[in-house]
Amino acid sequence: MPSHRQTFFTRQDEANLTLALKERFPSIRFVDPISDSRKEIHYIDGIEFGTSDEVKLFIPPKSWRPRFRKLEYSPEKYGVANYPEEWMRFHRSREYSLEGMPPMMSQGYIQVGRSNVMTPVEKTLRNKVWQIMSKISTPRLKARADWQGGKPWVEIGGQIDCAGWDAVRWALEDEHRVFRSHIYFRPADGILPR
Repeated sequence: MPSHRQTFFTRQDEANLTLALKERFPSIRFVDPISDSRKEIHYIDGIEFGTSDEVKLFIPPKSWRPRFRKLEYSPEKYGVANYPEEWMRFHRSREYSLEGMPPMMSQGYIQVGRSNVMTPVEKTLRNKVWQIMSKISTPRLKARADWQGGKPWVEIGGQIDCAGWDAVRWALEDEHRVFRSHIYFRPADGILPR
C-alpha cells in the first residue's frame, strides 16, 4: 500500500519541501496534473507553483519517456500511463474561514509510491522523503474534536500528521487559528517555529 503523511503546509512550507527534495534528488520533476487533449506533461518548478490542489512528483530514470493514455472519465483527454517507480503525490493545504469559525488550514497529504505492496525502490524513496519531512515539519501537535472548547487539547505524537514550520508560525500568530482535518489541531505546547 502507498505510504502517506497528512500535512498542514503553507506555500512557504511547500517551497521548503521543493528545495529539500531538489537537493536530495537533483533529477526530480514536478507536474501540475492538468490533463488536456495534447500528449504532454505540464512540468513546473516546484510544488508551490502548482495551479491545482495536487502536484505529482517523480524521479525519472535516464531512459524514461512518457507514454500517454486516454482518460476513461474524459476520453478526449490524455494522462501519463507510465510514471516512473519513484513517484509521489502532494495534495496541498488551503487556508480558509467560515462564518463563526476560527481561521483554518485544511489538511493536505504527501503520498510516496503507487503500488499496493511497496517495492524496495518505493520503500527506499519513502525513507528518504520521511527524513526530509522530519527536518521541515513537526509531528508534535495537539488535537481536540470540537472547536468550542468543551474538551481539552490533547497532545498527540506519531508521524501521520505533521505541520510545516511556517504553518506552525501561522497558527501561533493567533490562538484561534487551527489546522482542520476530521478534528482540530494546533502546535503542541512548547513548539516554536524554526
